Amino acid sequence: MNTRRIVTILSMTISLCLLLLPGCDEGDDCQQMCQKTKDCSGGAFTFSSVDDCASQCRDAPPDAEGDCMLNCDTSRSCEDWAECIMDCADMGSDTDTDSDSDSDSDSDSDSDADTVWTDTSTGLEWQNPDSDSLFVWGDAVTYCNGLEYAGSTDWRLPTLGELRGLIEGCPATETGGECGVTDDCLEWSCYGEPMEESPCLYPCFVDEGPADGCYWPSNLEGNCGAYWASQEDPDSSELALSVFFDDGMISSMNKEMEELYVRCVREAK
Repeated sequence: MNTRRIVTILSMTISLCLLLLPGCDEGDDCQQMCQKTKDCSGGAFTFSSVDDCASQCRDAPPDAEGDCMLNCDTSRSCEDWAECIMDCADMGSDTDTDSDSDSDSDSDSDSDADTVWTDTSTGLEWQNPDSDSLFVWGDAVTYCNGLEYAGSTDWRLPTLGELRGLIEGCPATETGGECGVTDDCLEWSCYGEPMEESPCLYPCFVDEGPADGCYWPSNLEGNCGAYWASQEDPDSSELALSVFFDDGMISSMNKEMEELYVRCVREAK
């Protein structure tokens, strides 16, 4: 299990995200990290015990991100410590954003800069490429609501179901797949039990999607990473829903600490 999968699972169930350190193989590093996770979780610690958490942590293979996290001081405040953890996790989040325009795609354009892609199966028109900027959730909502793009002003942040409708090549999280999280079922219970074995969280291999490694239609361009959905997590006011297009994963992320990509949507006229 890689670092990002572990920390994303935790971010869904605790008020701070990216709090579990994988690859600890000496001393009590895992124990300390798991204790810090529990202390900062706001009562949402999902492991049966700190020892159980530490055991799973020790089973994870070491990597560069984990080595960086080892240097995050657990004596710091939850906020400062989580910021250190996220800085380390960002080491592995860089993605290749280069893409060439496909003149034969289903995109319409009012100008060279403002191109869209219309999904004829849903009637939705998508900003294409994406915003190419990272936002916390609140700023993502504001960005789409205020967007003037391709001659339209009625853009909005897509719902989880609409984003999920873009997933291709990852059966578990495609629309109608085994993952139970939909616009009508956003609670943690919808992920299934135990949560760490949810098909929403372990869907497909990273960067092996059908569209240059991304799990979305070949007509889409942009950053193959995590995107905000419009819904807040009903089980935690500190989280909001998101979709990862590098591995098809669906999860909740911390609204104020995580910065994700944005692809605005509107109903095609």
